[in-house]
Amino acid sequence: ASHKPKGIMDRGFTARPSPVLESLSEDYTGIAASGGFFPLIGRTIEMEQILRILRETGSGILLVGSAGVGKTTIFEGLAQLMASEDVPRELQDKRLIVLDPGALVANAAGVGTLEGRIHEILKEILLAGNIILGIEDIHHLLNMRSTQGSADASSILMNAISQGTVKVIATTTTREYQEFIEPHETFVRRFQVVRVPELNRNDAILVLEARSSIFEGKYKVFF
Repeated sequence: ASHKPKGIMDRGFTARPSPVLESLSEDYTGIAASGGFFPLIGRTIEMEQILRILRETGSGILLVGSAGVGKTTIFEGLAQLMASEDVPRELQDKRLIVLDPGALVANAAGVGTLEGRIHEILKEILLAGNIILGIEDIHHLLNMRSTQGSADASSILMNAISQGTVKVIATTTTREYQEFIEPHETFVRRFQVVRVPELNRNDAILVLEARSSIFEGKYKVFF
């Protein structure tokens, strides 16, 4: 990871800046390259599924699991693999940028402002050529629009996925998936679902051991 180009650039020096996207998101591969994430424990099956889908299909990926089960941690683990280039050739020299839907809609007052932001983000991703887009809690984008009658955020995103202009990995909870996403058949067809179950007992213990020092320092206790 230390040999990868820093910042937005790829090794071919063909990447372009993405200021709008970066103002509304975090560069997970950048954080991973500087050692900002805990190593991923377990999740071998889920990670194999994600890498296979990214390599073989043009579909988006939807991580579905209960709240707190560790969907964001899978983003972090994928970013670590990408930073170290321990991924298929199609994902090498790429960046995982994770979008916050809350930031997307914040201060987006005015007709067409929200849609304009999304179109600008998708344009930046296309021009950059080295971005995988992560979206936390994608159910928030359903029916998100600036005015009644305008295209919602999810429709614009669906079009981009179907045209192959953007690779998307998104998360949602099991309840929101069943309540809000599953009824939208056209939306569901753009994604392959990867179920994220609870960690097994042994992996859960390893996670607690790895993070125990944080709680020891914060609460002055000893595990």
